[in-house]
Amino acid sequence: MLFDRLTFNSQAAGQNLGPNLFVWGANGGGRLGLGDTISRSSPVQLAGTWLQAVHASQYSFFLKPGGSLWACGNNNAGQLGLSDTISRSSPTQIAGTWVDLVHGTATASMAAIRADGSLWTWGYNTSGKLGLGDTLRRSSPTQVPGTWLQAATGDSTFMGIKSNGSLWTCGLGSHGQNGIATTDSHSSPVQVVGTWSFASSGRENITLLRPDGTLWTSGYNGQGNLGLGNTVWRSSPAQVAGTWNSFSRKNFITTALRHDGTLWGWGSGASGGLGLGDTTLRSSPVQLGAGVWARTFAGNYFGAARTAASELFVWGLNNYGQLGLGDSGVNRSSPVQLVGTWSLVSTGIGSMSGFKM
Repeated sequence: MLFDRLTFNSQAAGQNLGPNLFVWGANGGGRLGLGDTISRSSPVQLAGTWLQAVHASQYSFFLKPGGSLWACGNNNAGQLGLSDTISRSSPTQIAGTWVDLVHGTATASMAAIRADGSLWTWGYNTSGKLGLGDTLRRSSPTQVPGTWLQAATGDSTFMGIKSNGSLWTCGLGSHGQNGIATTDSHSSPVQVVGTWSFASSGRENITLLRPDGTLWTSGYNGQGNLGLGNTVWRSSPAQVAGTWNSFSRKNFITTALRHDGTLWGWGSGASGGLGLGDTTLRSSPVQLGAGVWARTFAGNYFGAARTAASELFVWGLNNYGQLGLGDSGVNRSSPVQLVGTWSLVSTGIGSMSGFKM
């Protein structure tokens, strides 16, 4: 089954979302949307009614139930999509009606999909990662030709899945992160062989899920972050052992769920980011705990996972209070429960948000 761009929103509609969005962690540029630049080490409610949140590097986007899209945070490259380069510490509306936001780790760029399946990108355009055929920055959403189901951006790459399940990538290819068997860079989307259901991009590497549940990775692998049992880079997608239900990734860390609900992680263990009780690198999937999990959320050297009972556990780097535990500077290498019950969660670079139930 191919990824449906409306799946996220249809699932969210049945959950206790609305005015219950809380944000915490790093607040450089005002990315938490709280009207200031003060970091928070405990969850703080964001005013308004929301459906989805995405956090990138010093900027954030929030989607409302009616499809209006709002942005805040650092805007040095026009990444807020507001036709200027002025930073905002409170959410400001972007023109248009939208149904899905980018997945992955972005640096000064963004992508989003409208209800008609059109894909729009904006912000910094190093190596042509916006997919517009050039390397010019955009401060307003600009359309990428085609009809799309899902999009993902990384530090220097862009990926999109079209309605037929074909995957297309562009941007910097120096580590093979475009998955097209070369290290060439492209400013227009180039097709990756195969049919795919979900894609996510990290720091010079990508992770891809096929409809049959197999997981594939490509690109930089110096931290064992491809999950292939070694640190050898790949320029074409290589299969990670096993079959998988879903995954989440940021930079050099991936966490993934098998169909039996077990949680697994691999990549850099710095700051306890894998939640395995240490700071050791893992180049192959290693199971985290013995429980059964419903969702997983990888951050930048930190992570979170939610149980079927909506309990949220966090671990890893906590330099800005991004674990939401009321302190900062104290990392956790094993999962610690966050007070309350939670539904959808979003992790970023030093910040986090969740819908409290």
